[in-house]
Amino acid sequence: MLALTIAVSLLAAAQPFDSRLILTARMAAERSLSSLDLARDDPERAEGSKAERFAQDRPHGQSRSQVVMTPDRTIVISGDTGPDSRIEDQGRRCDVLVHEVYSEAGFARRPKEWQADHSRYHTSTRKLGAIASRARPGLLVLYHQLIWSSTEAELLAEVRSAYDGEVVSAHDLDVY
Repeated sequence: MLALTIAVSLLAAAQPFDSRLILTARMAAERSLSSLDLARDDPERAEGSKAERFAQDRPHGQSRSQVVMTPDRTIVISGDTGPDSRIEDQGRRCDVLVHEVYSEAGFARRPKEWQADHSRYHTSTRKLGAIASRARPGLLVLYHQLIWSSTEAELLAEVRSAYDGEVVSAHDLDVY
């Protein structure tokens, strides 16, 4: 089973320091969201950078979210979680907010007993749009997209119905 892993890569560019977000697929057993590394291969470039983690309790364990601060950007990464005020607070005016999301249209076609449990531990498109509208990130990146029988275009339209900022649906190996 593949899981989306998020890594912050500190890459040299025109400026002495540039941070870019790279999304990659890895085996879930190999890495998880909580294994974020800052400049693992080049710690000198990570000077002045830090990552803070906070957890949300779930019945099957914790979901971890992270705030990554570098000299040039702040990136907030949600865990696999439902709406959490800490994501909104930490993401206020951040450069990039990376958040999991599910399609409300696809969700409506799921069994009712499944919906009740799932909606507690994941975030719908419109709820994420409302979070992003209040937090106002420079870029909202959707990951762990639970589309079901909807399309990516429908997923983005659902988010955009509640959020007028820049939003993209992440794909493996995208760089932001």
